Amino acid sequence: APLVVVVSNCVFAMFAAARVFFHNSYTNTADFIMEDRVSMESTKSARERAERHQRSALRQLANLVKLVVCAFIFVITLFWITGQLLYADSQVAQMALGLLGAFFCTFVAFIVVSLRRVALHLWDWVARLPVWR
Repeated sequence: APLVVVVSNCVFAMFAAARVFFHNSYTNTADFIMEDRVSMESTKSARERAERHQRSALRQLANLVKLVVCAFIFVITLFWITGQLLYADSQVAQMALGLLGAFFCTFVAFIVVSLRRVALHLWDWVARLPVWR
């Protein structure tokens, strides 16, 4: 049980460190910053440059979130396959899988709450996929 607490605290610390590390990129996705930049330089090229910078920062953060979600899904699948092949009725395997599932759900909630603009961008991206048309 103490190992589970240590691992949980490390994972949550990594979530918080990721949010701090990407603060500048996330701040660049804000509309009010773009409006401030454009109001200072009211030329059309300045507006386009600010919009391009905003889209670039949003795309960078969205790619990071996609990468982490794919890594979570891969590790959960890997643990599930390992648990089914090696430890068919093991409670430890079920606990590890449940812990990873809880981390994944916490990460999704963290993204929705902490990086709302990125979550909305990803939601729009998923809605535009051909699968949903």
